[in-house]
Amino acid sequence: MLGYAPRYRPYNFAYSGYGPQNVLARLLETEWTAGIEETTGVAFYVFWDSHVDRAIGAYSVARGHGKHFPYYVKRKGRLVRGSFSEVHPRLDRFYDVLEASRIARRLKIGWPPFHPPSSYELVARILFDSRAAFLRRYPGGLFIVVIYPGSRETQRIVPRLREMGLPVLEHAGLIPLYEKAYHIPVDYHPSAAAHAALGARLARDLDAMGESPEANRGASGIGALPRRD
Repeated sequence: MLGYAPRYRPYNFAYSGYGPQNVLARLLETEWTAGIEETTGVAFYVFWDSHVDRAIGAYSVARGHGKHFPYYVKRKGRLVRGSFSEVHPRLDRFYDVLEASRIARRLKIGWPPFHPPSSYELVARILFDSRAAFLRRYPGGLFIVVIYPGSRETQRIVPRLREMGLPVLEHAGLIPLYEKAYHIPVDYHPSAAAHAALGARLARDLDAMGESPEANRGASGIGALPRRD
């Protein structure tokens, strides 16, 4: 967003391959605000479809780049954190079977075959707790979930987010991801041009929100904080 919103100083806490559980774990750490002088601001969590697999610990994630990620499971109305084997012991043993199966490897069999409603409910709860953690640090701020344009999970994730009272921004037709300029051919992730288009749109959203985030609490990685200089 640098260059699009001169009244704000952007901070980027995104990391390749991370999911919503990494955001919550980071926000619960006290040292994440080191070097930030601002006393309020706006946090954008940008949702992409693969974040559901990352949150639930799909086979490709839990036995791949997310092997050492923190994971959360909902128990007795609250989130419990642990390693994948700690929070999903039975599923972890099932993954052992898949990993040992020559046929499963050859056919590239993954898990789960589809996302049940509980997957989206978990993502929403993780982001709800993330918002709470952010607002404890910046009581006058905003935590907004941005649905990346082109998401195929919009109709399934947005209702859960709204049920949790999370502010959501959708710009469904903003970026034609099917065009070569807006996606990376290898894995269909958004390109730099797509990110630039979204950054410019979010800058306009910030201007529309005005000077008082508190007044826009119901507006429908960590984003931008107002500059002090």
